[in-house]
Amino acid sequence: MKKIKENVVLALVLFAISFFCGFIVFAIGLGSLFPQMNQVARPFVCGDQEMEVKQYVSHYRPGETSWTIQAFCVTAAGNKVERTGWVQFTAGLIYSILPFVILVGLAVRAKLARNQQEEEYNQRRLAARAAHPVRFPSDPQPEPAPVDGTLEEKLVKLRKLYDADLISAEDYQAKKDEILKEL
Repeated sequence: MKKIKENVVLALVLFAISFFCGFIVFAIGLGSLFPQMNQVARPFVCGDQEMEVKQYVSHYRPGETSWTIQAFCVTAAGNKVERTGWVQFTAGLIYSILPFVILVGLAVRAKLARNQQEEEYNQRRLAARAAHPVRFPSDPQPEPAPVDGTLEEKLVKLRKLYDADLISAEDYQAKKDEILKEL
């Protein structure tokens, strides 16, 4: 559930960033410089009607220039209905698709790389743990090495291992039977 929530939040953040880029940079910024870019919104805002976009260039002071547009839907009777806000909003949504796809692709790529790094780290950690195992008193103890000596010495050493709880009762009995078979 946590990963789903993280992915939804990430998608919303990426959409907000891409919508900002599409709306501010493309629809308003470049759309004011190149008014024909706003024609992408015509089918959604004006339907079958024609769309007319006028560009206004203002020079406030020497070296300061601004560009604005005004968009109209032209009816069959020739009436103009001002739709600048809707045109810019719709064009912004359309132009935000490309940045969104790019950002999602980058996010997926980064997530896959992070997962791969975590997997490699876990594999290295397991390999290191296997190469240098840490023994705890609660871990099962390895079987004792074969005991050299007489049968009595072997039985005494085996009993000491059992009394020290280094081997189980089953192991003790099995090894005792094996030693006694040597008689």
